[in-house]
Amino acid sequence: MIYNVANIYNNLINTKYHFKVSHKKTLIDIVLDFHPCDFFHIVGLQYLKDIDFNKNPDIVFSEILDGTITDEQLKKSAFYHIVEENYVNIEFRIQSFAMIECLLDSKNLIFKYIKNKNPYSKINAEFLIEATTPSNIFQIFLARRKGSDTYKIVSFFDKNIEYKCEKIYWLYKEKYNQATDSKVIFYDKLSIHQAD
Repeated sequence: MIYNVANIYNNLINTKYHFKVSHKKTLIDIVLDFHPCDFFHIVGLQYLKDIDFNKNPDIVFSEILDGTITDEQLKKSAFYHIVEENYVNIEFRIQSFAMIECLLDSKNLIFKYIKNKNPYSKINAEFLIEATTPSNIFQIFLARRKGSDTYKIVSFFDKNIEYKCEKIYWLYKEKYNQATDSKVIFYDKLSIHQAD
């Protein structure tokens, strides 16, 4: 499972999402990209502190893809099924992350995440995307990369807390594949207004 999910993520490394949203009548540009080092934290491997594996995010990602790190190794952790302080289920998070592209592509909601209104949370993010499946609501947290104009996913899990956020509105949503130089536009309210 961990190999399959890492491989799905690896296929996203040549992909960028371009979002335009409106917050308090201000247009905000969000470019979401994917780096190998992000995978470690997104799927929650930092919680598996009681098993011995290299904790360098880039090395972990490559070792998952070459088969050095396996499900069997991760399952040896006492925290694999439950991290007691915050009820994180790492197995479920890894399994669910296989849907990440579908969740981002789907019709979903986006919010401005207000860190100081969520003092109980350790998440440092600027935006929260909520995507619904028939059985769950998933929350995808985005933050700006240090020294960059692009954003990354900093956390991902099924909804178990109602975070305090401000509603913002989709104006444009596009997925661009750099390898094939192709794009898919999922939503474009800007062109509709320009045509009026």
